[in-house]
Amino acid sequence: MPDKNPFDPLREEAGAVPTPPASEIRARGDRRRARHQAALAGALGGTLAIAVAALAITTPWANTSPHIAGTPSIPPTTPTSASPSNPTSSNSTPSRTTPPSLSPSPVTSASTVPPSTTSTSRAPAAPGPTFANLPDVELLFPQGSEGVHISQYEGIGQAAKGICDQGNYGEYSSVVTREFTADGLSRIVQVFQYKSSEQAAEAAAAMEADASSCAQRLEGDDRYQTPRDDPNRTMPYNRTSPTGVRVEKLSYRMTLARLAGKDTGIFNETTVVHVGRRVVLAVDTSTGQDRNCEAAPSDVVFQCEVPAAINQIIALATRDMRS
Repeated sequence: MPDKNPFDPLREEAGAVPTPPASEIRARGDRRRARHQAALAGALGGTLAIAVAALAITTPWANTSPHIAGTPSIPPTTPTSASPSNPTSSNSTPSRTTPPSLSPSPVTSASTVPPSTTSTSRAPAAPGPTFANLPDVELLFPQGSEGVHISQYEGIGQAAKGICDQGNYGEYSSVVTREFTADGLSRIVQVFQYKSSEQAAEAAAAMEADASSCAQRLEGDDRYQTPRDDPNRTMPYNRTSPTGVRVEKLSYRMTLARLAGKDTGIFNETTVVHVGRRVVLAVDTSTGQDRNCEAAPSDVVFQCEVPAAINQIIALATRDMRS
C-alpha cells in the first residue's frame, strides 16, 4: 500500500477555492505595482529633504573646518549688483555670513606679521656720572693741609659715611665715590644719578633728614656724650650751574659730640645738593679739640673746605648735563 502524501490535504483545499479569471489577476498586479512606486517616491522625497536640511544646518561649520586645519577659509560671497543707494536690491545676491562666534581668523605667517603701531623700544638711558664729575684733592684741600686722595670707585662702598649716615640713598641708577683723608679727617664725596628729578629730590630729602636727626640718634650711643646739632650755618652758593642746570636744594648740617672717656670731640659735616637727576653727597668726619671753620666766608676763621668749594663741586657734578 503506497504511503500517503502529506501535501494531499492542502491540494484538496486549494482545489476547493475558486480561481479568479486572468483579467482580475492582472488588475490586482497593476494595483500592487502602483502602490509600491508611490511608497518608494515618498521615501526618496523624505530622504532628500532630510539631506538638504542637514546641509543647511552644517554649512557654517564647514566654513571653519579649513581654519582648524590651518588653511585659509572660503571668503563669503559679496553682492554683485546692489547699488549704494539700495544695498538690498532684488537684483543683488545675498552673501553668506559666518556667525561671529564661528568667524575664522586669517592665518598669518611669520613673514607677513604687520609691524606694531606701538614702539616697544625705550629711549637710551642718560649716561651716569664718572670720576670726572668728582672734585680732586687740590680743590678740597686748598689751604696747605696734607690731604690725600686714597680711593675712588663705582658704588657706595661698604662703610658708613660718617656717624650720621643711615644709608637712605633712594633708588639710584648709578653712583661714583671718591675718598680723601688728612690729619684727623675723613672726607667722602659721592655723585648719585636717578631716573628722574623727583626720585633725586626724595633721596636728597632722606639724606638731609638723616643729618638733621643725627644728634638725637647719638644720644642712645655710649660712645658719644652730649651730642648736638649746630644749625646756625648757612652756605652761599650759585642757584644755577655753569651748564644752566638749576640747583633745586642745598643743605649743610654739622653734628658734634664729645668722645666718651676722651677730651676730644667728633665733628660730622653733611652737605647735600640736589641738581637735576643727580645728588651730591659730601661728608666730613673729623676729631680734635674743635672745628674752627664756618660754612660762610668769615674774617675770624677760615671757611670749611667743602662749603668753600661748593660752586666748583656743583659745576663738576653737572659738567655733562644740560638744562
